[in-house]
Amino acid sequence: MKDGVGPLDESMVSEKEILIKSARLATKRAIRRSKKLNLKIKSIKNGELLEISPDGTYRIIRKIERVKSKISGIRRGSVICLR
Repeated sequence: MKDGVGPLDESMVSEKEILIKSARLATKRAIRRSKKLNLKIKSIKNGELLEISPDGTYRIIRKIERVKSKISGIRRGSVICLR
């Protein structure tokens, strides 16, 4: 492929790995196409929302504060009943 990302291998067993690789490929393609169309890209880096122009200049739109979860006692892998 011309993006530098090859086809999915048989060695990638988990769906999570396939999803991550697909998301990276889609992101690279979207950024490349946006630059060709002279569109600005929004991104989050170091707690700041940035607007990146096709020429590489950027503008800080605003700072983003990390919000601490109000839900305690839920561990990773817990099953949550939504009924």
